[in-house]
Amino acid sequence: MAEYSMVENLEKVTCSEHKRRMKAINIGPNLQKEQIILCEYCAMSQQCQDNNVIGIEEIKFKIENKLRNNREELYIHINSVLIKIEELRCKYQFIKQSVLQNIDSIQSSLQFWQVQTQDMQKKLFEYSFFEEVEQIANKKQIEFNKQNFIDQIKSNIIAFQEKISKKLKEFPNFQEFHKVLDEIFKQNYSENRNQQTKKIQIQESKISINKIGNLVEQKEFCNSVVFNKQGSIMVSTVESQIKIWEFQRGVLKLVQTLQGHEKFVQILYISNLNTYLISCSDQIIKLWKLFNNWQCLETISLGQVNMTCILTDSTEKLIIFGSSDNSIQVWQLNQNNNLSKTCSLMKHSRQVNSLSLNQSETFLVSCAVSCAVSCPQNRDQIIVWEKTKSKENPFQFKYFVRQNLDLKGPQIKFINNEQFVLISSDNNKVLLFEDCKGELIQNFGKDVELSTIGNSERLFPIQYNIQKKLLYFKIKSCIYILDSNLQLQSFLKSNGENIQGCVTYDGKYLVYWDGKNKGYSIFEISYI
Repeated sequence: MAEYSMVENLEKVTCSEHKRRMKAINIGPNLQKEQIILCEYCAMSQQCQDNNVIGIEEIKFKIENKLRNNREELYIHINSVLIKIEELRCKYQFIKQSVLQNIDSIQSSLQFWQVQTQDMQKKLFEYSFFEEVEQIANKKQIEFNKQNFIDQIKSNIIAFQEKISKKLKEFPNFQEFHKVLDEIFKQNYSENRNQQTKKIQIQESKISINKIGNLVEQKEFCNSVVFNKQGSIMVSTVESQIKIWEFQRGVLKLVQTLQGHEKFVQILYISNLNTYLISCSDQIIKLWKLFNNWQCLETISLGQVNMTCILTDSTEKLIIFGSSDNSIQVWQLNQNNNLSKTCSLMKHSRQVNSLSLNQSETFLVSCAVSCAVSCPQNRDQIIVWEKTKSKENPFQFKYFVRQNLDLKGPQIKFINNEQFVLISSDNNKVLLFEDCKGELIQNFGKDVELSTIGNSERLFPIQYNIQKKLLYFKIKSCIYILDSNLQLQSFLKSNGENIQGCVTYDGKYLVYWDGKNKGYSIFEISYI
């Protein structure tokens, strides 16, 4: 559900009598603007004699509730047009590529045909000096076989005519392009259409995101938020410290603060069984174990390397890190709860930014900080690795994934064995890659463009709920929920900055920290 923003800054609005900040308004009829605005003193004096005095938050709720229906319906209309435009753009790119390929092929055929015909023309006046002298000397006259030459010309024309005609027939059909255009033009924005759209939206959008409770203050910067599988523990960062929270029915209660890192903690991972916690800061990995309280069992120095992302398999014994040295580092957690490095996967030429395993854990996809393929050195930024049976080398390089966008800060997530999505901080699209003849490639026809709001900023990781078949992610200042078909189910527009957050495993709660409000906001996600 969208959050609305006002044109005016109410914090700067003051009453005309006391010049104090507005705290309430008078909604009585036929009042001038200066009579509507009330400070706390105005409100106290008028409440005794007038029932039209209403607090700011109450009137804001009434206004936004009134606007909600028509504005959100219009947003859905505009978004549907944007989706169709993107569909047209993708079809245009396909048509353009297909046309250019066919034109190049026809041009090559014409050029070859021209060369062959010119050669035939030259041969008309080619002769052997000695053969001609011999014919003159012996008074022989060998007639030129004109018909044979004409037959060669005709045969050549027929062959190239068939070849070029075949290429012309391969030109793309524009019917689908016109069909999408017609769908856009036929959209009716009348009142009846709005009412119909509203009903459809109510039936289809069965997910709401509602804020609960008060802001839990934290002025210091937060880089990561994670939940345990049960949703009973939330772990977050406070610069170089780690906070352990009890989370019950949408209420946060701080139970422990972990110290030990010297620099900002960037990465957190808590195991499903609450048996261990991993934290990473610059050049350091720490392994924590829960006894009565969380205690640090092991500190590993990484030299000059920083870990950038983390992933585990279903056993939570195989731990995979993305690294700033362009490698993927594979570690094992042994029976003594010690971490040991197994191997490094070296194929990327940029810092590894995101990792994801497919559901059967047969393939690992890794993504580096830039995904452009416009330059040869950028062809290696999305890679598929295949799982092996070797403990020493559990993954082997499979292939580079082809795509043609330069994406900053990309995040990837498998939604099944054969499809993964990709989002980035500077792009409004959700890109879908799916299996095609044994290779994961981008399906341009299924890409989704979202109308995002806010500045480009870091993302928190994409989450996918297998039971609900829902994707949860953030682009810019908006948090989205999409189904497995990439259909928008719900969204939340935040007015915060530097947002970092997480959804509980059961999908019931969303918690995020933001730098503008300097604290944790808690939202309940309802599924009707």
